[in-house]
Amino acid sequence: MDLTKYEPPPRATFPASDSRNDGGVVVIGTKRYRHRKDLDLLIMIFLHECFNNNNNRFDNTTTANNKEEEEEEEEEEEEEEEEEEEEEEEEEEEEEEEEEEEEEEEEEEEEEEEEEEEEEEEEEEEEEEEE
Repeated sequence: MDLTKYEPPPRATFPASDSRNDGGVVVIGTKRYRHRKDLDLLIMIFLHECFNNNNNRFDNTTTANNKEEEEEEEEEEEEEEEEEEEEEEEEEEEEEEEEEEEEEEEEEEEEEEEEEEEEEEEEEEEEEEEE
């Protein structure tokens, strides 16, 4: 950083009631910031200088990092979607198997009922013949 071209940040002003710097509002240029300690104030001034002036020297690296992070997030989302699809397919298969089992049970019950009805009819016929 060339110190001959350095311009100090805009003057920070504090409310008159805030003598301890423990929660007042810091005004830098046209922006208002809340701060708790002097260190917070220095950090805010640094960030203001870095990102809000016309010399955006950190933008290129942050955008490159953001692109990489977005790509990684997209890959993770795709993997999660694939896992969810596989789980859904497994659930559907399980449901189909359960339905088939239920149908088989119903058929068996119907057959048993029919057999019982036939036995009752046979008994009734035998009783009628005996009479």
